[in-house]
Amino acid sequence: TELPDEIIIADDGSGKTTSQVISFFLKKTSIPLTHSWQADRGCRIPHSRNRAIAKSSYEYIVVVDGDTVLHKNFIKDHKRYARPGVYIQGSRVLLQPDFTKQIMKNKYYLFIIPLCAVFLFNGKKYDESVIERIHLQVNVCLEGQECGQVAQTSSSKVSRSVDQIYVSGCAACHDAGVAGAPVTGIASQWTNRLPKGMDMLVNNAYNGYNAMPAKGLCADCSKDEIASVVKYMLDKSI
Repeated sequence: TELPDEIIIADDGSGKTTSQVISFFLKKTSIPLTHSWQADRGCRIPHSRNRAIAKSSYEYIVVVDGDTVLHKNFIKDHKRYARPGVYIQGSRVLLQPDFTKQIMKNKYYLFIIPLCAVFLFNGKKYDESVIERIHLQVNVCLEGQECGQVAQTSSSKVSRSVDQIYVSGCAACHDAGVAGAPVTGIASQWTNRLPKGMDMLVNNAYNGYNAMPAKGLCADCSKDEIASVVKYMLDKSI
């Protein structure tokens, strides 16, 4: 995995206990860590984050909440999807208490940072590789102009299999039963959902239901793709 080049704790007026926790983490990591503290004068979380970001030494900034358990590839994934001039927003999965205890007991996590942490890495190291990945041979054309073959090619959508959609957008929850998600392959967890009908299951998956965000983790999935992956999970389970 990859780690950030710097960590900044945005602290909106906590006490000595937080300082003790941060001191504990300082002994466990070689990553430069800064504690940005401000006095508690009501809810000033945005102000606290801005103060922390102002202390940054790098140009790519990742902000997370303190109660979020990060996947080991969290920073690696951010670097992978980095785009100049673009904000990347990710959703979280709400875990049930029992599953949270299981994760913490077995240490299926990388690290947890108290309060709000700002992770930073030197974007200059990745500029060339990022630009190379996203550069397309396209022309911007106004209506009535000849755009040519290049523009037509750029508009085509890359196809993906239902297996790829499941692995990237569904497996994180449906392989482990996160937040009450029915586990793929366990028939008993799906049979009580069958009476709802396929249309209802697809609509719930597409629009979001309880703790599951809309489209799961496949934000760019079409409704047809969501329908195909719902059928895929049912076929694997029933």
